[in-house]
Amino acid sequence: MMFLNLGIFLIILAFVVLPQIFLTASASAGDDECTIDVPNSTACCAEDYFNGTSDFSVVDIIQGTGIMEKTLMFYGMYSNEIYGYHAEVNTSLIGFTKSLYYDLPLAFVCTTLACFLVSLVAIVRAASREFKDRLVEGEGQFYQYCNLIFGGWDFCIHNEKSAEIKHKAVFNEIKGLLLAKKMEFERFNRTSDIMAKLIVMRFFINCIVLGILAASAVVIYYLLNVSLAYLDPNFTPESILSPFSHAREKSFLVTPAIVEDIFRDVDDAAGAEERTLSDQLVVLFYEFLPYMAIVLLNFLVPILFNYLVQFEQYSPVFVIKMALLRTILLRLSSLGVLLSRFYVLVSPQVGDEVCYNAQRGTPQCWETFVGQQLYKLFIIDFVTHIFVTFFINFPRALIAQHVNTKLARFVGEQDFELSKHVLDIVYSQTLCWLGSFYAPFLPGIAFLLNFFMFYIKKFACLCNSKPSEIHYRASRSKSLFMFILLLSFAIAVAPVVYAVAELHPSRSCGPFRGLQSVWAAAIEAFMKMPAFVQNVIFFFGTAAFAVPAFIILILLLYYYYAVSAANKHMVMVLKNQLVLEGRDKQFLLNRLSSFIKQQQDYQKKMRQAEMRANRDSRTSRNAGEREAD
Repeated sequence: MMFLNLGIFLIILAFVVLPQIFLTASASAGDDECTIDVPNSTACCAEDYFNGTSDFSVVDIIQGTGIMEKTLMFYGMYSNEIYGYHAEVNTSLIGFTKSLYYDLPLAFVCTTLACFLVSLVAIVRAASREFKDRLVEGEGQFYQYCNLIFGGWDFCIHNEKSAEIKHKAVFNEIKGLLLAKKMEFERFNRTSDIMAKLIVMRFFINCIVLGILAASAVVIYYLLNVSLAYLDPNFTPESILSPFSHAREKSFLVTPAIVEDIFRDVDDAAGAEERTLSDQLVVLFYEFLPYMAIVLLNFLVPILFNYLVQFEQYSPVFVIKMALLRTILLRLSSLGVLLSRFYVLVSPQVGDEVCYNAQRGTPQCWETFVGQQLYKLFIIDFVTHIFVTFFINFPRALIAQHVNTKLARFVGEQDFELSKHVLDIVYSQTLCWLGSFYAPFLPGIAFLLNFFMFYIKKFACLCNSKPSEIHYRASRSKSLFMFILLLSFAIAVAPVVYAVAELHPSRSCGPFRGLQSVWAAAIEAFMKMPAFVQNVIFFFGTAAFAVPAFIILILLLYYYYAVSAANKHMVMVLKNQLVLEGRDKQFLLNRLSSFIKQQQDYQKKMRQAEMRANRDSRTSRNAGEREAD
């Protein structure tokens, strides 16, 4: 994931960020001038947004607001202009005019699609490798123990530490196989009464899990509405928050008056004097309130899921699958609630008479607002990992190591749950995919934080945890993790694609201001292409191209199916040949052993005959000596 984020960031840096910095707009390609006659035109809305001033504050770095909002970190500061280069060449032999154009809005769309395509190719390649390993492993499932014992060693190992690690890996693999066989034996020997109780128990636990997921979604929705209601005086809470409306002035620390005070323009000296540190901390609390709730739920609820799954008596492999499924449902549902709330906030379109719907609490640049929220969620997720690893789990591990009591072991001992740590990486990568369109620098931040996350997880593995009591096969788990990553990618891409195709861009900011949708920029660029190129692209959507292409694909599928069937038949033939060769070897070994036995019997008889002859000769010689005497 770390190098994937680096590649995505380099693509965005090369085709979006650097052109925005170094290219200059052509004289003919620019926004219309802001005039007094049309005060709410796109040019005037953009001028109002770009000319807003903000003081620098350290808090802005973790919030993405203030001066950070007016940088290329977020979507809103990118231009909608087409950069151009013009040159006129006049010589005695030839004269021509050369023009080169760089369409930044089109580059923004194409770069986003390219990043998603690169991510999809990387995931599919990794998943295909794991699938091949699973396929090869499945072919030899009847010889698992023999393969591990006689063919599982790596003879390229030359040092003791690597050999010890390999020993433990093979040991855990064999132990996982034996545990799986034991669970399978117990499952086949359950009585009907035990099965009935187990089915009822599983149904009850699944109902509890669904209730927990629903309650988590409701909590996130409430807290997000509370945060928006108290940070924006113009925001009108939904009906779900009606119970809170009566307690607005009493139950919460922030009132609309305080909010207006805190967010008063910095040029207002009276507002700056009245602004206090406690007010800023309260606003900071409400800024991060829903995201702290999401991170806290992601930390606590999986612990409850792991406790409940013990009563369902699944196999170790299926326990991991259930834990992964429930945890990913929790995390993705929390993101779904967050995005749905953002959609309700920004979806109503505004006419040309206003820049944005301020009365409803819609941000002036809603794309930057979404990027800020995902940026804050990403940052607080990383900070939570640091806090939990070093300030909660590490002291617990020290207590377990140095205090030899049952209570200390219960409090301090921690199993290393590989699935949980992998899901943490998958979750952060999902946030990166979601926010790469709204915050182009987010993949670069994800690259740096994943680099530090690796060492945080290494510290948690080596210092805080002990080996898990549930042994499972790593080869099976890797393919499952890749499937979870592919699912997260699909869920992350879907909202971005919908926003590109359907949502109305902000009129005040971004490279698509003034357009009906983001995809309209690609359509406009397409319509500027030569007629020949348009006809070629249109031809790809006609039946004259689709029908032959479909027939060719069917023939290719049949060809590869025939090749696969032939390969399977050849594999079966080779397996039968190996069986016959094994029987031939066994026959030859039997013949050789019988021949050796015959030779041994013959040699034994010859020795016995020789011994009898020697004994007879000695007897006759002794008899002759006695006669002579």
